[in-house]
Amino acid sequence: MDKRTNQRIHKQTNQPCRVPAFRSYLFRLSLHVMLIFSAVFLNSAWSQSDSHPVIEIWYRLDGEILDSGSQYEEVKRKTRVQIGSIVSPYQIRKSIEGIYTTGLFSQVTAMEVLRPNGVRLMFDLTSKIRVGKIEFKGNSLSENLLLDVVISRPKKEYSTEIAEDDRRRIVDLYKDYGYFQTKISLTPSTNLDSSHQMNLLYKIEEGAQALIQDIRFEGVKSIDIEKLEETVKSKKGEIYQKQSVDVDTNRIRELYRKNEYLTVKVTPDPIYNNVTGT
Repeated sequence: MDKRTNQRIHKQTNQPCRVPAFRSYLFRLSLHVMLIFSAVFLNSAWSQSDSHPVIEIWYRLDGEILDSGSQYEEVKRKTRVQIGSIVSPYQIRKSIEGIYTTGLFSQVTAMEVLRPNGVRLMFDLTSKIRVGKIEFKGNSLSENLLLDVVISRPKKEYSTEIAEDDRRRIVDLYKDYGYFQTKISLTPSTNLDSSHQMNLLYKIEEGAQALIQDIRFEGVKSIDIEKLEETVKSKKGEIYQKQSVDVDTNRIRELYRKNEYLTVKVTPDPIYNNVTGT
């Protein structure tokens, strides 16, 4: 009797537990059904929103409705979406890209407004801010010389970064003419005739020009210092000019080449003394 009882118990313990596995199967099945239902629902919703025809196309430039003029005609010509066509994200994107190619706007966005019988498509346009006048105040260097080093140009798109880089370029230009203490401030201001133009005013405090205090030669081994001093035309006590130093550098280089030093490197290194201004 004990033996049969043990066998029966043994058989029961070896039977697999089917309930948890069945529950796991039901969970996977229900999840699969939910995913299919969601996909069908989303596809139906997309098809419904994507089936509306375009009944109006509006343009809004800097917050104001744009419905006439050369800009309006240009923007309209670049718009791929047509009234009566079905709303298409692809056509809207291509329209935005086309409007950007006009070069007139810094930002272009599109918004769909659902109406009872279709969709109104609104393109929001933001005008580019362009450079107006470029002026200099307090300069002794010619205006043409200053304009040659700046990148900003009237009627071109205004950039704060470029205008600031131009300020640094002017500072470097002044150093070339011996003005190592020059201070320049940039004051951008809106053009009174157009809110989308920015005038640039560079206020310049030049300071005194630096004088040449000393001229030294380093790394010289094969040519007499006296010969180098005769070659250089810049003199102590004169105003420092980068152009003159460059000419002297070429003279020294030519002197070495005449002495068969064809690979010689001559580098001017101006060291400014802020205390003496030399």
